Order: sequence, then C-alpha cells, then structure tokens
Amino acid sequence: MKQQEEIEMQLWEYIDGSGNEATRLRITQLIETDALWKETYNQLMEVHNSISAVIETGQPSLRFTRNVMDAVAGIDILPATRRYINPAIMKGMAAFFIIPVILLISYCLFSINWLSPSLGYFSGIKRESIHLERLFSSTFFNTAIAINVILGLVITDLLLRKKVKREAGSV
Repeated sequence: MKQQEEIEMQLWEYIDGSGNEATRLRITQLIETDALWKETYNQLMEVHNSISAVIETGQPSLRFTRNVMDAVAGIDILPATRRYINPAIMKGMAAFFIIPVILLISYCLFSINWLSPSLGYFSGIKRESIHLERLFSSTFFNTAIAINVILGLVITDLLLRKKVKREAGSV
C-alpha cells in the first residue's frame, strides 16, 4: 500500500511537469517497462483529463477592470508631505554626538588647577592634573556612554519603524 502511494505521488509530479529531467526520464522508462506503473499512470491520466474537462479556467467578467477603476476613483489621494525630516530625530542625533563632547570638555576644565601660578595661557594646565585614565574607568563616564548607546538605538529604532511604516503604506 505504501509503495502504491509513492508511485502515485511520483506520477502526479510527472503529470504536473515538476521535477528535474533525470527523474522525468526515469519515470518515463518505468511507465514503458513496468505494468504496475503503466496501469497507475493510465488511471491518473483519466482522473486528470476528467478534472480538466470539468473545471474551466476562471475568466474575470468583462466589467471587472471598470469595477476596479470605479472603486479606486472613490479613494482620496493623500497630498504630498511637506516635511520629510523629523526635527525631533535630528535633535536627538545632534544630542547623541554633542553630549559626549561637552562632557569630556567639562571634565577637562574641572580638572585644571586654576590656582597655580601661570606664566602663559596654558601654564596653569598640568599634565598630572588631568587624569584621563580615571575618566575612562569612572562610573560616570560608563553611564554616559551607556545612555548615549541606548539613545542611539532608540533613534535607530524610530527611523526603521518610520521606514517600515512608509513602505507598508506605499504597497
């Protein structure tokens, strides 16, 4: 029984024209040489031909195109948008880049020893007074970086959602 089902499945694929050329050639040879295959093929061809004779391909009505165009004519077309750039997103992106720079400059300014005697413009800045290794290993800096990364991910998510929404609306 299992063998009969497998034969029928392979023959239906053969009748439908699916499968590669080697498989089709093998099945053709089996139909010509094996009685079981030939009998099953003839039965399936009778079913296929009877179904093909009864079922006609569906043709749309002559007024189908006109009906579709009438339905589309009733829909209002949206006007073109005037603003393509969201100002909130632009401000968020600017803040993403500006905040770390401001934090680094303010840390450097607060690290300067302003009470030291100065001989020139930059004589008050001592290399020992600016401890960048403490800055990069501090909790404050790590928190600031984490917040900026999260803001960047939120902005990216907003942009991608807006793009998906725009593409879904145009389809």
